[in-house]
Amino acid sequence: MLEAGASFVARGYVGKLEHLADVMVQALEHKGFSFINVLQPCVSFNNTYKIYNELVEILEESAATLDEALTMSRRTDRLPIGVIYRSERPIYHKELYGDWNPITRRQPRDERLQKVKDLLAP
Repeated sequence: MLEAGASFVARGYVGKLEHLADVMVQALEHKGFSFINVLQPCVSFNNTYKIYNELVEILEESAATLDEALTMSRRTDRLPIGVIYRSERPIYHKELYGDWNPITRRQPRDERLQKVKDLLAP
């Protein structure tokens, strides 16, 4: 999701519920595209709680750059949990509609198409 452009990417673990709840609150408060990967052990065929408990480590701070976040998320020796990456960017629907509520006050189709073209123009 980092490479897809999410502005908030985190990982949580059900074995650390308070930490996971805190990460979820941060994701909900973030303005923009948020994604949380939740590690959930399978106990039916292979109880992976022991493996996850050994590999999980709580991040003290999120990555400063996208490259650092990608490196962190690709680690195989440890499973970092917490906010991996957070950035502030313009919010697509705010850029497109402003304070306009598209549910209660629908814009004409031509205006919507023009705004999308303006947003996508280089």
